[in-house]
Amino acid sequence: MAALPALLPLVHAEFALSELGYFHGVTRSAENTRLAYAYYVGHAEWFAGEGGRPLLERVRERSSMVPLR
Repeated sequence: MAALPALLPLVHAEFALSELGYFHGVTRSAENTRLAYAYYVGHAEWFAGEGGRPLLERVRERSSMVPLR
């Protein structure tokens, strides 16, 4: 559980990268590829900014409260 706050931004980045690959490679849609790239960059900025940092800190706090089994 302790790794969850570090993994959350990576999971979002991986999803956005898979969308980039899909729209660029499969659908060949330049417009949707640009949107997927904006989504990727936007989420990276959000997680590093005023919205994402408090969320990650809250997840960090909560995950430390979960007892290990």
